[in-house]
Amino acid sequence: MANAEKQNAELIWPPPDEREFENPSLIVEYAEKNAKKGDPNDVLKAADYYGWNLGKLRSIAIGDVKGKFVDEVVQDVNPTVALECGAWFGYSAVRIARLMKPGSCFYSLEIDPICAKLTERLVKHAGLSDKVKVVLSDAHEVIPQLRDKYKIEKIDLALLDNGCKHYKGNLIEMLDAGLLQKGSVVLSDNVLYPAANDYREFVQSHKRFESTLFDTHLQYTPNVRDGMEKSTYLG
Repeated sequence: MANAEKQNAELIWPPPDEREFENPSLIVEYAEKNAKKGDPNDVLKAADYYGWNLGKLRSIAIGDVKGKFVDEVVQDVNPTVALECGAWFGYSAVRIARLMKPGSCFYSLEIDPICAKLTERLVKHAGLSDKVKVVLSDAHEVIPQLRDKYKIEKIDLALLDNGCKHYKGNLIEMLDAGLLQKGSVVLSDNVLYPAANDYREFVQSHKRFESTLFDTHLQYTPNVRDGMEKSTYLG
């Protein structure tokens, strides 16, 4: 497991103001043109290369540095059902689904129709359409329906990446729906930048969660501190 409390020197805090992000369609187009079809690792490699070298604005995909931490969590949990809130263009869907066992399913909840379509395209190019289901809807609306509409009894792994202001509400919705059971793991991105203080306070003080911070840097921006929170439900 990656060092959950890795210390970072020479990081800018607070980071510079950033008003715009890279157009995700440009990243998907680049991956489709340059990554081998049906090879999810090559798709991720192309997206990361774009993020590090070609984007004029910042890509907000999970990225390769945080991605290694995510990979280790996925391999440790070995989920049958995984879910993300916020897809953007499908990077994390590809990253996680490629490590999931046959017969498993990754649900990608995305409110923006353009981002949902881009996610479907990237997932298809990676050869993972059989594992990934993109749901075009607000996560706040979908999560309470997961048990009845999608016959989901338990979420083994959840990734919160749809804006820090939504994290606490989404987590409470999963708890209220009984979707988190002993051993379920919730990952949350960008908890240090732009920061998810209310969420972290809630989950760290919750007696049924054990939480750890992966202290790292913002994706494709090594001089800006950021982190991911890993929270394991104790039942």
